[in-house]
Amino acid sequence: MGGSIGVAVVSTVAGVGGAAGTMGGFADAFLVCAVAAGGCAVVSAALVPRGKPEPGGAVPLH
Repeated sequence: MGGSIGVAVVSTVAGVGGAAGTMGGFADAFLVCAVAAGGCAVVSAALVPRGKPEPGGAVPLH
């Protein structure tokens, strides 16, 4: 579902920026992708716990 939404947003930005299919529209679309990737990197860096797990600790089973 996320891929579908991402493709829809990027293609909309590429079509809205300048005339449809121009380099300006694609540059705007890639800028949106870069900003989204940077935001995701910041969020994941904040949410992933630091440090190593304790030795002998419980192993999560899936």
